Formats: sequence, C-alpha cells, structure tokens
Amino acid sequence: MSTQTSNQVKVNYTTSDGTALYNSNYTTTSGTLTFAANTTTISQNIVVPIIDNQTNDNNKVFYVQISDPINASIAKPTGNITISDTDSSLSTSETPSNQTALLIKQNPVKNGTAVIEYTSTKNGLLSIFDMNGKLIETRNLESAMNTKKSITIPSLKKGTYILTFKSGDQIAVSKMIVE
Repeated sequence: MSTQTSNQVKVNYTTSDGTALYNSNYTTTSGTLTFAANTTTISQNIVVPIIDNQTNDNNKVFYVQISDPINASIAKPTGNITISDTDSSLSTSETPSNQTALLIKQNPVKNGTAVIEYTSTKNGLLSIFDMNGKLIETRNLESAMNTKKSITIPSLKKGTYILTFKSGDQIAVSKMIVE
C-alpha cells in the first residue's frame, strides 16, 4: 500500500514460474495479505521458500502476482523475484546497471559472520528471515551506484536463512547457510 487507509485492505497473492520453476527452484506460495484499518503498516513480507538444487545455476526469476483487492486498487500486479545462485563455486558475474543483485560470499558461511555483496542503483532494504519466516534482521542499504558494495553481518546462529533485498521495484532473493 502506498498510503494509510481508514478501511481494512485485503489482497491475494500467488507465485508463478519464470525461468525459476516451482518444486525445482522455489516452493509455490499463495495466500492473503490483510492490512488493518488506520494502520501505519503499508507493506508486508511474503515468504517464498527457495529450494537449493545443489547445482551451479544462473540467476533465475519467478513472479508474485497480487490480485482481488478489497478496499484498494493495484498499481503493479506482478513483481519479479530473482533467485541468486549461492553455491560456493559460483563466480561473481557482472550485473546489468539497472538490476538489483545479492551475492553471499563463501556460502555456507563459516564462523557466523556473513559477507554480502550487493549491486543496486537505488537505496534498498535487506531482510534476513529464518526458514520459519521469522524476520531476524533488517538493514537499510544505500545505493551502490553501479558498483558492488559489501556489508558484514556478524553473530549469526547456525541455520539456513532467506535474504531479500528490495530496491525500488526489484527484489533479489538468496539462500544462506550458516555452519
């Protein structure tokens, strides 16, 4: 939502294939988002489990469609989600200057400290979720202005995490394993 409303708002969402395929690269997800009346919460997260197929792939894309709004209209009904390959053998490739990218260095992460490279022409929000969809941490990231920037996230517990980096209307998604 772009603004606060005096009515409760509901929208349905569902995922669909692009170059990423359900049950091969991600788990099909659908549901309903509800925004309470008079709320200041104007965005919500949709958690889509990513499947690690243990192969060194190029980035893949799937879509999230928003539909059937109640007390609202939809400005952009489809969002593109990019799954960045996180296999440790993946080489760093150049990202087109108009795309958002996320790369976890040395995945699986050793000693609990993750180094994450990102590229984006706009400021963005990095969110880290556990596999149950619980938000663990968020970081505001400034524009990388067509260059790669990196951040360090210390003190991560052993486990598997999903990272999302939302910048403008683009979202990059990556899976991170902490040993």
